[in-house]
Amino acid sequence: MTQLIIQSWNINGIRAAIKKGFWDKLTELKTDIIGLQEIKCDYESMAEILGIKLPKGPVNTNQELLLDESPSPKLDYIDYNGFRVFWHSCSYKKGYSGTAILVRLSLIESGLISIDQFVQSLGIEQYDCEGRITGLAITADQTKLFLLNCYYPQGGRDGRIPYKIGFYKEINKLCRDWESRGYKLILTGDFNTTVTDIDLERPKQNRKTTGCLPEERLALNWLLETQAFDPLQLKSIDPEFERQALTVSGLNLVDTFRFRNPEMGGAYSYWDQITRARDRNVGWRIDMFLISQSLIAGLYEASIHNQMMGSDHCPIEITLVV
Repeated sequence: MTQLIIQSWNINGIRAAIKKGFWDKLTELKTDIIGLQEIKCDYESMAEILGIKLPKGPVNTNQELLLDESPSPKLDYIDYNGFRVFWHSCSYKKGYSGTAILVRLSLIESGLISIDQFVQSLGIEQYDCEGRITGLAITADQTKLFLLNCYYPQGGRDGRIPYKIGFYKEINKLCRDWESRGYKLILTGDFNTTVTDIDLERPKQNRKTTGCLPEERLALNWLLETQAFDPLQLKSIDPEFERQALTVSGLNLVDTFRFRNPEMGGAYSYWDQITRARDRNVGWRIDMFLISQSLIAGLYEASIHNQMMGSDHCPIEITLVV
């Protein structure tokens, strides 16, 4: 059996996070694997931050062959500061979006886990160009796991609700594909959607705000088990969307924090910086771990590190034995 401490953190910029002691914080968190959202760093800059100055033109996918000048695609990963780092940057806009997964090197080198595949594409350019997903197919003690780290779109900017809902639908398809290959699912990231009213401080004032809309919760229901939701808050005013929703078969995943803490209010992972909402704990729980039902027996802990500073979000964590 292998115990994994897995975390997720929207860091609101990798450069800013490093200046605020990011690597020391990973030591404090005892991180085995962590998914990051909003790295806000283009591919080349991210490589330089991680200690690799890329040559001009194509580079090799195999680090040992980096000095060989034969052309090949971008690096799949970089080993840095005790971690294997996989990342996916926004390709069209600097300082926007982007995701990464860091895996403690000792886990790989000791053979406790093996990484079968790195995934950074849904196969749809309008989503892939924003660097919103990084996924790893992992084998740990003969258990196959598909860890998917995502920065789900916000819905309130430029009328992006349809874009956001389409993203959720494509995530459902991707996960179904990995399930069909025998992998158990671990979904994490900034979902930008609450599950029920207990997950934000001021639900009545935000009833018509993105993150609380019934269409968004219905889309989240494509990933998360239906019983997690208040049925009255899954009623869309758009009958066409409700018909569309019925065509998607849900993954029936478990919200790990709510599974362990069914009645806990005031437990948030995001606070608005402009209004200094964190000082008053006026927050939202939009960062989550969702896992396959078959992994519940090995779920030892699900927590929110709300005292960890450095971003407008805080880290979340699960301890999983597989």
